[in-house]
Amino acid sequence: MKRKRAGRILFCAALAALVPSLTAGAKNDENTFTFWLANGEKDEFYMDYAENPIIQYLMAQEWGEGDNAATLTLEFDAASSTNPADSFTTLIYGGDFQDVMDLNYSQSSVTQLYDEGIAMDLTELAEEYMPNYMALIRSDPALYREAVSIVDGEQKILKILCINDMGQDQYQGLMYRRDWLVRFGEMPEYVWAVNADEILEMDWEERQGAAPEITNYYEAREAYGTDESAWTAGGWQKNPLYTADSEDSWEVGVGGTRGNGITCSYGDDSMNTYTDNLVFPSGTQDPVFLSDWEWMLQTYEEKVWNNPDYTDDSGAMLSSDNTYMMSLYYWGTSTRGDFSSAFGGGAPTIYYDADSGKIVSGLTSESTRLYLQYMNEWYQKGWIDRDFTTRTSDIFYKIDAAGQLSGAVPVYLGHKTSQLGSVLDNGSIALTKGIMVVGAPLPINDVIGENEYRFKEPDTIYMMGRVAGSSMITTAAEDKNLPALLSLIDYLYTEEGGVLASFGFSKEQYEETQDAFYTEYGLTEGAYVKEDNAETGKTYRWADNNPESQDLNGAARLNRLSLGYHYMGVMDHGYSAIEQQAIDNWNRYPNTGDILTDIAGKIEADDTYNTAYAKMTEAMQSRLASPIKAPDETTFGYAWEDWVNAIGDAGDILQEYAQAAYDLYSAAAE
Repeated sequence: MKRKRAGRILFCAALAALVPSLTAGAKNDENTFTFWLANGEKDEFYMDYAENPIIQYLMAQEWGEGDNAATLTLEFDAASSTNPADSFTTLIYGGDFQDVMDLNYSQSSVTQLYDEGIAMDLTELAEEYMPNYMALIRSDPALYREAVSIVDGEQKILKILCINDMGQDQYQGLMYRRDWLVRFGEMPEYVWAVNADEILEMDWEERQGAAPEITNYYEAREAYGTDESAWTAGGWQKNPLYTADSEDSWEVGVGGTRGNGITCSYGDDSMNTYTDNLVFPSGTQDPVFLSDWEWMLQTYEEKVWNNPDYTDDSGAMLSSDNTYMMSLYYWGTSTRGDFSSAFGGGAPTIYYDADSGKIVSGLTSESTRLYLQYMNEWYQKGWIDRDFTTRTSDIFYKIDAAGQLSGAVPVYLGHKTSQLGSVLDNGSIALTKGIMVVGAPLPINDVIGENEYRFKEPDTIYMMGRVAGSSMITTAAEDKNLPALLSLIDYLYTEEGGVLASFGFSKEQYEETQDAFYTEYGLTEGAYVKEDNAETGKTYRWADNNPESQDLNGAARLNRLSLGYHYMGVMDHGYSAIEQQAIDNWNRYPNTGDILTDIAGKIEADDTYNTAYAKMTEAMQSRLASPIKAPDETTFGYAWEDWVNAIGDAGDILQEYAQAAYDLYSAAAE
């Protein structure tokens, strides 16, 4: 349903033509503030973000006190959806920038923008007019470290953070085709005697001794054969779910039983009712260790590839000639760690090491070498995408969208709403029939390298933290009624204002305002309900006719403004069982190491730093993938040596500068 604004727009245009003095200087009025948004709302709801119902409500209130008390007019411009970063840069350096600007796409640090006379110094103003915001950032040293800028040795407030009550749920992560395992694979006859969950509850020093002597299932089967006592002595136990010599009874997309003990049911609503009893060799239903992943990928290779009973629409069997198991970011890994953090933690760039409390360069570390060596082994087996270096520059689920949508690729970084579960089963593509994609945690190394690089959880991970973005007040607003504007913004950091921005109107607020947008779109019961749920621990849920999955949900609240306190952690988002299982796995390990992106804007960059950074970037783009694609062990060694030489002293330089910035801002937060 599209809002009808034609008559109103024509009337305003005619008024502007007749009375130009009313419009020509509107942006200079002291109570009119212009905003630049990185993204606007979908135009099926409104073309102008000023028509957002919460913005309308805020403009109807009086802000500030005494002589500064006023109602404010808020005007909005949204970036081009194709390239917000270019839009931001054009505005900033064209000199025609708005009063309040979203910084998420800025290619300059806010300190640089302040030095260039663009960002305002809000230090004194924030202390006086934003008490709720200042109390919030002072409550958490990490928030304060992010919120302040140090200029000539002085702490300044140059930007305003958009803050979450907790780290946001991951929207993407590793996924795998579980239906291939239950339909074509086998229930492991033996599993670890001490399962993965039990091992991870132990101190790290105890884990190695608790795991089996041979952790890879296929290698253990080759070593122990049918000798149960040998399996037991090696740290394995008989899997009670395993059976042999029974008949299969199976229907694609429905489930059934397998002769090896696997049972599966899709149920009436597969996103919520799908179940199976398959366990991985480490003893749980998730692939926790790299040995679990090896078992999974080898199962795919042996049972799915070259299977005449499983072909694509052209009748061709899958094999390493026409598909692969998993692709990679075209450099070979992302700079954020993730899969490469499985080999003892850290990342192949600059990261924070929680054990030492120091910034570390992982560019040429043993962890990075082990990651590259392991990916090289998978590449030589045909498991890694042969064309990964020529794929798109997208880090996540768009690397090879066609391969995923076709059902031919079983493992990838996917999106929780568009690729999980049975979403890709459209009934018309042979390989997607009966598909069931589930989320996996990042793996933990248990198979390669010395003990110090094994059984350690990944710690450098791309995760959505508490800071969801930031905005700056520009010098275009310096002669306006800033006390009133900052009072409005500070309201968004109170509980009442934060809930309003996060969720929209409650039923009571709708009844009070009779908002036209809510009336038109049927939100007369409000956008959400406050309802304590003892089972989930959540305090709020979306109204029945306002699910988070629909675009209306975002249009009814402040979904595009990079300001305010977001109470999303207390909201029952209405995830399906498959989505919740994936999110739990993606959130399984806390991110402590991914800090370079957060601190990059605080580094006092000079020619030495910029040269080192450029050297690192060039090497990652041109050399990091070479060890992965090496045809043999000798060539791998040469490619690794070439990578180390290309990096040179860049890692040490970047680490030194990052450490100095971290120390400086950590001291400010004390």
